[in-house]
Amino acid sequence: MRVLVTGANGFLGRRVVSKLVEAGHSVRALVRPGHSQQEPGWGDGVDTFVADLCQHPDLTEAFEGIDATVHLAAAMSGDDAVRFSDTMIATERLFEAMARSPVRRLLLCSSFSVYDWRQATGEVDESLPLRTRPDESGGYAAAKLGQERLAEQRSLELGWELTVLRPGFVWGAGNVCPKDTYGRSVGRLHLVIGPTRIPALTHVDNCADCFRAALESPESIGEAINITDPHQISSWTFLGDHLRSQER
Repeated sequence: MRVLVTGANGFLGRRVVSKLVEAGHSVRALVRPGHSQQEPGWGDGVDTFVADLCQHPDLTEAFEGIDATVHLAAAMSGDDAVRFSDTMIATERLFEAMARSPVRRLLLCSSFSVYDWRQATGEVDESLPLRTRPDESGGYAAAKLGQERLAEQRSLELGWELTVLRPGFVWGAGNVCPKDTYGRSVGRLHLVIGPTRIPALTHVDNCADCFRAALESPESIGEAINITDPHQISSWTFLGDHLRSQER
């Protein structure tokens, strides 16, 4: 299969490209101008398409010869308004170009942040309601909700084969621990919120392999799927181990 991967130079995107190539797929890696165009280890199964999704004049050419799209790109800098607008403009322009192409298979990277955690009781699965007030959830979560809604709308209108994947916190070398999501630091002290809870974590390699598996599985079409690793490590233990490792 020939796959277009947006956000290919990102923390998760680099691994998704590698996993797809390892599985025998050909990949067109969409990278932003100014970023390294070829990652070490990608090999000959990858060609690059350099484009800013918000500004490139014709994204349709990125879909030439493509069978499926994996949309990972999202704005990660700026204030909430910038992160929301840049992510949604990029997604709208990408989907407009995809609509002009023969490509109908779409995997969208969403997030656990789309859930309404006020309604969570016990173990969280895909049945947990989504947030109804995106304006209260911050720019990143609001953008992920917006991406999901737009992808669902286009899929209904155009017959796209959509799979939405919602990773928990994606960690690994280069993005080890989300300290601020577990509490607040005051000098050398760290206040842990919900120390006994089991955080929704997924190692970046495991998460990338889930994207590969979902792409290859017809059963994933039409589904929204959470991605977390099976573990029983509490927030207290995970954060404590990280902080101790930083002191060494």
